[in-house]
Amino acid sequence: MKDYDEQAAIDYIRKRLPAETAKDLDDDEILNVIDMIWDYYDENGFLNMDLDEDGPDELDLADLLAYVKKMVAKDRQSPLSVHDVETIVKSELDYEDELDKD
Repeated sequence: MKDYDEQAAIDYIRKRLPAETAKDLDDDEILNVIDMIWDYYDENGFLNMDLDEDGPDELDLADLLAYVKKMVAKDRQSPLSVHDVETIVKSELDYEDELDKD
């Protein structure tokens, strides 16, 4: 398994965004969504490394998307649309899956 690399994740996500959206978003905006995903993981026990403790079995994509959309909506200056959020979240999860394959 490869180590998580934020810039590689951003590049991976950017390639999956529509060209116009990718052009309009800067890396910080994409990284902000990545940070929200990892905050969700932390708040829901997905980052717990203690194998003796019961944690969640499987990620609830709908719950994750709702969380990130809610957080993005709080930022009135965010240029992200609901569709952009879904694409970024799903692409970030795909990036994580790619890391697990190696």
